[in-house]
Amino acid sequence: MENTAAAVKAFIRQEFMEGRPDQALEDDTDLLEREIIDSLGIFLLLGHIKEEFGIEIEPEDVTLDNFKDISAITTLIESRRSPAA
Repeated sequence: MENTAAAVKAFIRQEFMEGRPDQALEDDTDLLEREIIDSLGIFLLLGHIKEEFGIEIEPEDVTLDNFKDISAITTLIESRRSPAA
């Protein structure tokens, strides 16, 4: 799970925080409230998740709660990776 969180964090830093290198990005940083990502950013992130992890996120899973912070995104990815999903 740590590797997943690190990969998501690296992508967010590279794609959405290029002009803000000093801004803190923790696993619980509210990405939407801090305006790090927006609705378009979520769709870019969905493409990255598909490419990086080979996971298709269902439309009903594209909610603000699932993309609020790195912890929520990581939980979503890991839940889709598990055999029970």
